[in-house]
Amino acid sequence: MTNKLMKDGVYWCSEDWHGSPTLDIKVRLKETEKSYVLTLIEDKSRFPSGHIEMMFKDSDTVHIPKENNRTRHAMNTVDGMDNWFCIYPDRAGVPFSFNWIED
Repeated sequence: MTNKLMKDGVYWCSEDWHGSPTLDIKVRLKETEKSYVLTLIEDKSRFPSGHIEMMFKDSDTVHIPKENNRTRHAMNTVDGMDNWFCIYPDRAGVPFSFNWIED
């Protein structure tokens, strides 16, 4: 297996892109050799995002390939930062920034 880029565990999105504390989304991330597996734990946002709701509409788990990602959703990571990622559900709208909070 190649080196993991991300910490497995629970990640939290607590602010919208403008810094307003209206979001409260928790997901569990598990990194495999070929993909990132995101499982929705809870969305207690003050104003739930339609993009997150649509992303997890069919299942509480979404797989996002690491390479040649031609799926609906895009995920960005930063080299050297194993505790943060940004996701663009349906490759549209405002991105969601998630920070690692626990194993």
